[in-house]
Amino acid sequence: MSRRFVSAIAYCDACINIVSTMTLDAAILDRPIVGIEFSREPSSPQEIMYSEYGADHYRPVVESGGLRLARSRAGAGRKGLASQSP
Repeated sequence: MSRRFVSAIAYCDACINIVSTMTLDAAILDRPIVGIEFSREPSSPQEIMYSEYGADHYRPVVESGGLRLARSRAGAGRKGLASQSP
């Protein structure tokens, strides 16, 4: 199982997630990382953990610049990834 997991990250173009430890896994393998933060989108479920991006344990990851926050659906796609260097 873990071999498939590592292979999945190693062969992906980017990692898109919501406040996940996958961020660290992708960073180790030097993959672009996008964190979904759609709290301003009217149709976005508000019970999702968007507030965790500011939590003590996760804020340093966001502030490091290693994670790009996508605040809209348009910002999470290929166009948004283009603004983040691998």
